Amino acid sequence: MSFFDAVETTVANTRLLQALENPEPVQLKLKSEEDLKEYAQRIKMVLSYDALYKDVLGHHYFVKHLKVKGVDYKSKFVDNVHKFRDLYHPRHDKAQNMLDDLKEVARKHAEQKSSDDGSGSGDESGQVQQMFHVEEIEKSLKAGEVKSQMFDESCKEVYGTLERYYDTFLDSKEYMEYIQIRDYSKKKVTLDDFRIFRPLGRGAFGLVSVVQKTDTHAVYAMKEIIKKKIKKLRSEWMCINEMRVLAKMRSPFVLNLKYSFHSNKALYMVFDMCDGGDLKYHLRQARLH
Repeated sequence: MSFFDAVETTVANTRLLQALENPEPVQLKLKSEEDLKEYAQRIKMVLSYDALYKDVLGHHYFVKHLKVKGVDYKSKFVDNVHKFRDLYHPRHDKAQNMLDDLKEVARKHAEQKSSDDGSGSGDESGQVQQMFHVEEIEKSLKAGEVKSQMFDESCKEVYGTLERYYDTFLDSKEYMEYIQIRDYSKKKVTLDDFRIFRPLGRGAFGLVSVVQKTDTHAVYAMKEIIKKKIKKLRSEWMCINEMRVLAKMRSPFVLNLKYSFHSNKALYMVFDMCDGGDLKYHLRQARLH
């Protein structure tokens, strides 16, 4: 490495450390609620409860609204059931923890129902436990039966109790925050939206660099794919397939694709930034256990 390369690397590393340790406050240029009134009304007409909950942004702001209402513990249970369902061989202790959480959800729901009815009756607890299938799951666990789908019916019932907050959400400030961010997310992303700090490595088609988004100040890894090299190697199909697959991928073992765009020179894919080296590096250092 030459003297000038060393200086350039040092400067890039310094800028990166400053960005990580002293991030600037996030200041998004959002449209006002008045400007988005018509857009908010159009979304209300097409947005369903199920679609809202499955949407990443919608889920975030709906849960924020549920927290205001004091019932976000239900959405937490529903989300944990979805994670539990993805387990290939769920352990008994994990299922027991889920059952304990379900009992707590049932207890809080019964208390809330009694309070809303003004009855203060203790009969609600048994009815709610039956509605949430608590006893059935408890019997299965005692018999040593642990299945990925064992909480599905309970999840369905708990999820159903949250639908009553959908209408209140549509008239809340959390809904307008959702609309503002949803409108902002439609903004076209270009290379000018990123600060490029330093290269992480070089692939067959170009560099992988550390970048920072200028509006949110989030740090990512950006893969540059030179168009001339793609054409030379006739690899258009491979790049298109890679972007399509990664756009749908949601896995803790695969880097998530955050943005993709192109310029006259290259295609760009922006991923989660993961420190600590790649798999090849760790395999060379020591055997994984």
